[in-house]
Amino acid sequence: DSKAAQKIIVQPAKSWDAEHPNLYTLQISLIVDGQTVETLQRKIGFRTIKRDGNRLLVNGRPVKLRGVCRHSIHPIHGRAVPAEFDEMDAALFRAANINFIRTSHYPPSEQFLEACDRHGIYVEEESAVCWSNEENGPSSNPEFTSRFISQFQEMVERDRGHASVLFWSLGNESQWGTNFAAERRFATEHDPTRPVIFSYPDYVPMEASAYD
Repeated sequence: DSKAAQKIIVQPAKSWDAEHPNLYTLQISLIVDGQTVETLQRKIGFRTIKRDGNRLLVNGRPVKLRGVCRHSIHPIHGRAVPAEFDEMDAALFRAANINFIRTSHYPPSEQFLEACDRHGIYVEEESAVCWSNEENGPSSNPEFTSRFISQFQEMVERDRGHASVLFWSLGNESQWGTNFAAERRFATEHDPTRPVIFSYPDYVPMEASAYD
């Protein structure tokens, strides 16, 4: 496997935020021996995220998150939610003046994130770890480290290009442990542009650097 990086200058670029969901079309072509063998397109947005004290800044301006937790489920289709309902959910949320979604308790479909990009909805994207503690869970069990990291890595690598994703959640309602710490280190190394949250901070030792 090989990797390549290419810097593209966009001037001028309009920033993306919930009130101004400006998107651009990025097209990438793979050319081998002068022949185009594959072309991909996706919508991207330009914005910055920073925590400043008790404020969350998007493009340098403080934002207030008005949101809800969302489960990907339908009364008829169950967990196999058709893509059109992802679009409908995002439109209904925005019409209700909701600008923030927590994807409890697993990554959403790509279609839902694309809809959040278009409608201007901030997203806390959560890894699929729930109710892990030292008594009956794998928080610090080395046998589960690869599972923690692999699914967290897949989430970050798949969805880091979405403007709507504001920060990553390490997991839901769990006791802090070395496997969550490994996720935190991965996020810091591979995506320093986004803050990280841990849903049960009271279980984190004072000396641990666990979340932003």
